[in-house]
Amino acid sequence: MQKFIVNIGIAIALLAFSFSRESPLVILSAFLIGIALSTLYGDQRFNFLYILLVFPFVSYGIFPSYILYSIVVSSVISYYFKEFSYVLLPLGLDLLTFNISYLVDAFIFLGLIIVYAYLKYDSRGIIASGIILLVFSAFLDSIRVQLGNIAYFDLVFGVISTLIQSSSLRIPRKVYVPVALALYPLLTFALPLPSSYYWWNPSSFLYKDFLYLYIIGYGYNLRLDQAGLYFISSMLIDKFGQILGLHILIFLLYYISGLSAYLFFEKNKLLLSFVYSLLTPIQLPEIAITYSLFPLALVIASKLDWKRYLAFSVITFLSTLVFPFAFTITSVFLKKRREYIIFSFFLSLFWLIPYALIHFPNYSLYFPQIVIYVLLVVAGVFSFFANRNYLSIGVILGLIYVALQLPYSFILYPFLIIGLLSVERKYVLPVLLITLIVAEGLVLAPTLTFSGIPKNVSNVVTTLEKDGFGLVYWKGSYSLLSPYPITNSTAFAKYEVSSKFIVTLNPEFETQPYPIILKVNESIIEPPKVINFTNSIVEVRNNSIYWKIPTPMSNSEIEIFLHVPEKIGYLDLNNNLTNLEFFYVVVYTTSGVKEYKQTSVIPIHATVEYIDLYYYATKPLIINLTPIINESGKFIPMLKKLIPFEYKEYQRGSNSFLVYLKANDVINVTTIKGYEFSINSSKFVTYSILKPGYYEIYVKPTISVKYNVGIYLSVIFFFIFLIYVIFKEKLVRVYEKLIIKIHSSTGHS
Repeated sequence: MQKFIVNIGIAIALLAFSFSRESPLVILSAFLIGIALSTLYGDQRFNFLYILLVFPFVSYGIFPSYILYSIVVSSVISYYFKEFSYVLLPLGLDLLTFNISYLVDAFIFLGLIIVYAYLKYDSRGIIASGIILLVFSAFLDSIRVQLGNIAYFDLVFGVISTLIQSSSLRIPRKVYVPVALALYPLLTFALPLPSSYYWWNPSSFLYKDFLYLYIIGYGYNLRLDQAGLYFISSMLIDKFGQILGLHILIFLLYYISGLSAYLFFEKNKLLLSFVYSLLTPIQLPEIAITYSLFPLALVIASKLDWKRYLAFSVITFLSTLVFPFAFTITSVFLKKRREYIIFSFFLSLFWLIPYALIHFPNYSLYFPQIVIYVLLVVAGVFSFFANRNYLSIGVILGLIYVALQLPYSFILYPFLIIGLLSVERKYVLPVLLITLIVAEGLVLAPTLTFSGIPKNVSNVVTTLEKDGFGLVYWKGSYSLLSPYPITNSTAFAKYEVSSKFIVTLNPEFETQPYPIILKVNESIIEPPKVINFTNSIVEVRNNSIYWKIPTPMSNSEIEIFLHVPEKIGYLDLNNNLTNLEFFYVVVYTTSGVKEYKQTSVIPIHATVEYIDLYYYATKPLIINLTPIINESGKFIPMLKKLIPFEYKEYQRGSNSFLVYLKANDVINVTTIKGYEFSINSSKFVTYSILKPGYYEIYVKPTISVKYNVGIYLSVIFFFIFLIYVIFKEKLVRVYEKLIIKIHSSTGHS
């Protein structure tokens, strides 16, 4: 009866899948895998059900006819020869990954080797599926290359699997376990790195300031929980360079995952630990390090002593925000000692307190919807075969939570994998392992794209470093490699990096000191004014002066008056004159008066008050004049509102500035929330008026106070819990004596 139920369950699943919009090859692959599983674990006499199931879809033209031919042949042969199911399994998986990257194929065949070795399936079936694909590739010209490539995987991995099964060599466990668990981590050295690591580079401003809660110009930087990961990665990158250092880091994450899982699982230890290692979400470093240490933490939490407590404290520090929440959920289901739940939260206060006051980062744990649905169906069916009923229910609810894409679903990942791998029935486990490994391949493959920083991007970083600090507006990719904070506002950016990786100075850059920090109210500042004097009619439009000279053969004069004196630098009077013989400029500065003849480029090294322009016209004309200030290659239209101060940055930390500022006139400034300001060693209020003079302004975020409180509390509770663990038995005895004494004194009275 149980075998018949397996047939019915597979048939219903295939019927539901037939109504999906998947490609015909995917539909056929599902049927081939279904027939194989039905033959192995159901009653093969009922394989005719799949022929009847697919017939209506083919007859109405929904499926192509070759699907019916294939299913008829597969059902009949597997009925007479049960061993043919060993061919159908890899053949179905081949079709499933027909248009997917070869990395996914590698994952699938690694999984097949594990499953075939564990269940003692005949590995010659994998080789036979490769031969079948080679035969068909001879007749199908349009897909000959794809079929040949997949057949290559079948043949190579089939031979490897056959050699493993036929080997009579016995290797000690303490040798073969570490070696076996290191095989895939070593393979990752030949693969590209996940793209999420490209900015883990000493040149990156964000990486150098990894652990600051708030970065001026960037915003909240919630990575305190990744302190352990940062220290390890920076040490490896400094020692071996970015690419090799990150490869070593990824190797360690995979390898530690396998070793810690081997200590956790009680049955099928090597198989499950190898699969657990493969499923490490290496593309998400925020989760990966917690995932790697998670099984070890569960092993430690079975007993309470000071050595285990110290080891657990190290794991808590190295792990990320995933850890206390995932550990709590899993510990409740697996009935671990509850003291460790308390430890996990209180030892994490160094990041819990700041995050609670600001907000918790919400990382994206992406899985294709079809993968989530398959995992949910598999978990639901397998719950009927599991020995831990509450754990099965928890896994199903967790998968639904992930499927609904609800906030903070990434926290559940370690719990879900541990829960799914805890299925203990022999004929259930293979399907689950193949499903999980294929899912991981589908998710990981698109992220493995980083093999090094391109030359043109390195040139951008070098150019920016030479030109001095300033916010960067980066349009293209690799933006987090910027050596300075990036901004989404061109008004605040000193530099612009185009999508073709060309660096330019931003002409719209405001000349105030970090406008995101100190905002000048420009409403009280009047722009320069153009005044008529002799034989002139003047009109100002935007940044240009239209100077009309109505009467020829006489001098004409206008004046540009600055309400707020400015130290201009070079002044370029762009104009439409073809002859500057009769063009004169007189500049009135605080250092005196200077006259310039027959030139439109005026060098000025003092503070300007006003400028007189003269022209002797031989005929009536209109001069189009655009005054531009050139300050070290930065061009500013003079007729805009000029900012009446100068500044120089004296010292800069990752989240603090010491700025020297000279105010040339009375200015009205407003500070933004989240910062502490001191001006000339005195507290700087939110709204202030600065008179002309010299100022030193020190700026730092107020959030740094919350950061320190969390660190102090984590250290304090570490020692409190250590004392508790060491003297727990003595404290219990003292407590019992105290209770007895209280009861006796109460009874005596």
